[in-house]
Amino acid sequence: MPRLSLVYLALLLGAGAIYPSRSLAQQPEHFNRKQLHQLMEQAADADEYQKLASYFRYRELAFRAKAQNTLDGYISLQGGSATSTKFISRAEIADRLRQHYLCKADENAKFAHCYFAKLSQLGVKPLLESATMVSLKSLQQR
Repeated sequence: MPRLSLVYLALLLGAGAIYPSRSLAQQPEHFNRKQLHQLMEQAADADEYQKLASYFRYRELAFRAKAQNTLDGYISLQGGSATSTKFISRAEIADRLRQHYLCKADENAKFAHCYFAKLSQLGVKPLLESATMVSLKSLQQR
């Protein structure tokens, strides 16, 4: 697992070296819970809607990547020691965690869609980042 983290870090640094202005643009501004709720309540113009839409879209992609990483991590550890049926298996734990991440991704997707729709209602074309988070394991299997 630490080796996989180093690969992700190397890819991020490489992308930052090739596209230095895009690497920071892909990750939206970070908000704490209070700031996020305040911005959601007070959002009134296209710039604020775009900030929120980008924020939730990024979080959706991040949770989908975590779900895929959880699945890849389980697949790489598969075939470990057998456990009693009395206890929760690694497969069940990995599946529950993956389902949790997918649920969080779906929630963020709904919020992002809502703010993209508000931008469309204002007649503003939303700025969509063409960023997709892809797991290295899924690329290696192809």
